[in-house]
Amino acid sequence: MGLDQLPDNLLAMGSALLDQVTNPFYGIISSGALASRTVARGQLLRPYAQYTGVTVLSPTIGSST
Repeated sequence: MGLDQLPDNLLAMGSALLDQVTNPFYGIISSGALASRTVARGQLLRPYAQYTGVTVLSPTIGSST
């Protein structure tokens, strides 16, 4: 399981993961998908719910032996 994925046991919730629920980050996060009053239930069940994704700005460069 990746850090941005739901645990396998929660996938059984099916479409309930898409239900809009009260966003506990409303008023704390001021921009993006987590700035609204409601958020998909599935987002809040992720391991790091306060993040919607991760962007790698530059790949790892180098090697060692």
